[in-house]
Amino acid sequence: MQAVTTEALQTERQPLRLAVSYEWIAYAIVIGLAFILRFAELDNVPLTMDEARQALAAWRMVSPDAPGSTIIPESPLLFALHSLTFSLFGASEGTARFWTAIAGVLLVAAPLLFRSLLGQARTFLFSFILLFSPVLLAASRFDAPLVWALLCGVGGLWAVRHWWQRGQPGDALLASAFFAGLLLLTDPAGFMLALILLGAAVIGVSWGRAEEEEDEAVSDVALRLRNWPWGRSLLVIVLVVVLVATGFMLYIPGLSSVSELLAQGLSGAVTLRNGAPALYPLVVALFYEPGIWLLGIFGLWWMARRGTLSPVDRFFAVWLALGGAATLLYRGGGPEHALWLTIPAAGLATQAFVHLLEDVRHPFLHVPRWSKWVLALGMMALLFIVAVNLHATGRSIVRASQGSIMTLVQGYWEQISLSLFGESSGQVIAVDPANMIWIFIALALMILGAFMAATLWGIAVALRGAALGLLLFALVTSLGSGWSASVTNADNPAELWHPGATSRETFLLRATLEELSRRDPA
Repeated sequence: MQAVTTEALQTERQPLRLAVSYEWIAYAIVIGLAFILRFAELDNVPLTMDEARQALAAWRMVSPDAPGSTIIPESPLLFALHSLTFSLFGASEGTARFWTAIAGVLLVAAPLLFRSLLGQARTFLFSFILLFSPVLLAASRFDAPLVWALLCGVGGLWAVRHWWQRGQPGDALLASAFFAGLLLLTDPAGFMLALILLGAAVIGVSWGRAEEEEDEAVSDVALRLRNWPWGRSLLVIVLVVVLVATGFMLYIPGLSSVSELLAQGLSGAVTLRNGAPALYPLVVALFYEPGIWLLGIFGLWWMARRGTLSPVDRFFAVWLALGGAATLLYRGGGPEHALWLTIPAAGLATQAFVHLLEDVRHPFLHVPRWSKWVLALGMMALLFIVAVNLHATGRSIVRASQGSIMTLVQGYWEQISLSLFGESSGQVIAVDPANMIWIFIALALMILGAFMAATLWGIAVALRGAALGLLLFALVTSLGSGWSASVTNADNPAELWHPGATSRETFLLRATLEELSRRDPA
């Protein structure tokens, strides 16, 4: 008895240990980086025209002395959030974008809601790819209401899945609240996203089922829908819309923002956004995120070839197809609506990413685990060399007198002739032949390294290492393009994201007006 008591006391005295897995440490790093990328230099970039309109609508409500007529906002949720932050912290670029930047961080972490469905590896890789997405980065930093629409859509899918598994009315009511936000409170084109998600869910789930199983599934869905709390769901939708649009009944005219959202959404079906080209979201997606597109298409092809398309992969595939159709049909889309394509492409890309990370076994050769990572790092370094020298060559083409490739070739020949023979026609163009030499050296090292790796570890390791290096290089460079669009070239109308950019001189103009307003009129 005494021995048992002593053992129990020793057990009680043992200090508590907090066990944190490497997975959650990795998630903390990803979420921390997403937070830094969205809040760094957030208040040093001037508001765009769309942002200024939304912010002014809230500011004129919060500050009745503010000059100008009342503006009806297009996003009731952003109107409520702007009013809250302006009341507490004042109006500025940072406070106007604060909540959407937070929503961008939450969207990066959103795959965790479906960890049991996607699996441990695919969930983390999903968040990892979204961290590097330039479209998501720019949309989060420029207060795009689509970020909130996506959060509502993801939350609604999560709640519907829980209701399907457990049948709890609370999950159905939560899903109703999320979908009410998606349709009536966030983005004018939220109804398009709702149609995309609905079509992806219906087609993705029924795709590949046998006729008997499909009939059973239809009857099961009909039975479950009869158990949905329709009356209470309608009440929740009305309460959520009214409370958010009116700022919890503090500003009753805010209900007009719901009708403005619907009007702008319907007009966008036939009217292009000011200054935007045709098929704007599709062009933005292809321009800023070619790496995610290529990997997503490869992942879809690989799974279809092996016959391993899961319901989740079918959902992403249908979402990608319907998103592409939406970009063709909906004319009022902005650059942020490229997320209609980015999110499903990233979901499909995770499967290809997992395949590239798998260990390779060769029947005759010893393949160490670090082999593909060495090849990936080498590939990244060589691609960096190629990219830097191609960039310099491109500048040479732009600066050439006639702006043609033949002029560039002539310039190289003049430089080589002058250095080797001391003869020139006197029309030397300022180009550096070393750029092309380095490009050829890097390409030759890529080919030589591939043959050596295939000899040492097999062709599968060589291909996976090269693909990993290309993928990581594409992610890093695409993140750089997102930062350039969000910060470096935020005032440059030549940047694809900003067809109508706001000059940074607006800061000087505002400071001048504030100084003049403080002067004594006498």
